[in-house]
Amino acid sequence: MRKFLFIVFLLLTLLFADFYQNRNNYGLIGRSTFPMTENVHRNEDQLIDFIESTMSTNSIPGISIAVVKEGSLVWNKNFGYANINDSILVDDDIMFSLASVSKTVTATALMQLWEQGYFLLDDSINDYLPFNVVHPDHPFTSITFKMLLTHTSGIKDRWSVMTYY
Repeated sequence: MRKFLFIVFLLLTLLFADFYQNRNNYGLIGRSTFPMTENVHRNEDQLIDFIESTMSTNSIPGISIAVVKEGSLVWNKNFGYANINDSILVDDDIMFSLASVSKTVTATALMQLWEQGYFLLDDSINDYLPFNVVHPDHPFTSITFKMLLTHTSGIKDRWSVMTYY
């Protein structure tokens, strides 16, 4: 039930996203009404302590963090282990599995294209792809962008083709 309510909330948020089309440097309209003060009381050491404490509390073996501002990398650091058993530390060359994080990136990119008017959420994805996507159980039902964004298309993961898992 919670998952369903979250999907409904997300869908409503996405549908009303055009309310926020006018953006400022801080993101969505309305943020500028909040006082934006620089926090001069914290430093990098405190940030690192917070990250390491959070990792310890939540049993996170390793992470890599990068901060990008205006298209430039302004800070990055690696923490912990990529492989605890073999004592392999996280470094800049470690590749993490994106898993569900890719959904956020894909949905954001898709919604940016929607905001620019490239498609409507109820459009069939087949109108935009060089191949057709057909659900085997519902061959006469078009799969829409909205269905993909809300995970209601019926498309299933194909773990068998992802041999690296």
